[in-house]
Amino acid sequence: MTDPAQLHPIARAEWVDGTARQLTAGIDGPACVAVIYGVVELFRHGLALSGWPSTYLPLLGGVAVIASLPVYLHAFKAPDGRSWGLAAGSLLVFVPYLFSLYLMGFLGAWAIYRAVTAHPLAWGHALAGAFWIVAGWFMLSQLHRYQTHLMTARKAGWI
Repeated sequence: MTDPAQLHPIARAEWVDGTARQLTAGIDGPACVAVIYGVVELFRHGLALSGWPSTYLPLLGGVAVIASLPVYLHAFKAPDGRSWGLAAGSLLVFVPYLFSLYLMGFLGAWAIYRAVTAHPLAWGHALAGAFWIVAGWFMLSQLHRYQTHLMTARKAGWI
C-alpha cells in the first residue's frame, strides 16, 4: 500500500475513514456477541433484576459500545473548540474501555473462578470464561489501535 501522506487529500480522508471503520468493526464484534449473550441470558432468567450483571449489563453495555464509537469519531473529527457536546463525545471512548474490562473481569475471570471452585469442576463454564477474557482483550487491543490511528491522523493533519 502507498504511504497515506502521498495520497490526494480526499483520498487520504477516505483512507482515514476506511481504516477507522475497520477498527470499529473489531470493537463492535465482541460487543455484538455480548449483546447476543445478554439476550439469551435474558430469555433464560426472565426480566427479574436479580441477574442484572449477566443479563442487562451485557445487553445494554454492548448497545452502548456500538452507539458510542460513531459519536466519538464525530467528536474527534470536529474542529477545535469548546462545547459540552464535544466534551461528552470525547468521553465516550471510556464506554468501550470499561465494557472490555467488564467482559474480562466479570464474564471472564469470575466465570472461571466459579467454574474452578465448583464441585465437580465445570469445564464448560471455564472455557466460556476464557472466551470472554479473549474477547475483552481483543476489544481492548482494537480500541488501542483505533485511538492510535486517530491520533496519528490528527497529528499528521489528515483529519
